[in-house]
Amino acid sequence: MMMTKDEIVDHMISYIETVEKDLQASKTSSDGKTVRTDVVKGILDELERMVNDEN
Repeated sequence: MMMTKDEIVDHMISYIETVEKDLQASKTSSDGKTVRTDVVKGILDELERMVNDEN
């Protein structure tokens, strides 16, 4: 499925908002630095997946 750049941006914004909510929920229960690292890696992985789907 081909997505426009705007659709990719919209998807990534939604994805990041969801991940941010999960991060806020998990802040009290685990090591913040590890969680942030995992979140950043997850965001980059999702962005790479979205871009690769376009190629």
